[in-house]
Amino acid sequence: MTTRVLSPAAREERRRLAAPSSVLAKEKTEPLPFVKWAGGKRWLAAQIGKIKPQGWSGRYYEPFVGGGALFFALQPKRATLSDANADLIATYLAIKEDPDAVIETLRTYPFDEEFFYRLRDQNPRRAHKIAARFL
Repeated sequence: MTTRVLSPAAREERRRLAAPSSVLAKEKTEPLPFVKWAGGKRWLAAQIGKIKPQGWSGRYYEPFVGGGALFFALQPKRATLSDANADLIATYLAIKEDPDAVIETLRTYPFDEEFFYRLRDQNPRRAHKIAARFL
């Protein structure tokens, strides 16, 4: 078994994430992407308000959601998100429907290489376990 030594910043982030989810919900009022994605648009998200048509309130369609930077920046009232990666979409749905189950599952995961490879080989069926494995 390989154990990693965490930096002080990583230890603090782990401590913060170990807090009850109700505490996490109070920390941030703005939703943010929960994964980084190749080709992500985080760099554009800060500027999206400048190019979005004023008064726009239609449905937002995102055919390749990835990390969802533009979706989270726009915070549309109605949206259709899609992606070819089924586990990514399952993760979005699990976080929407039962974020506490995803968080609780992640809390049980040790931070070691052997566990990572065992988890990677699994094919979970429950939504929160699919999401936790994906994350």
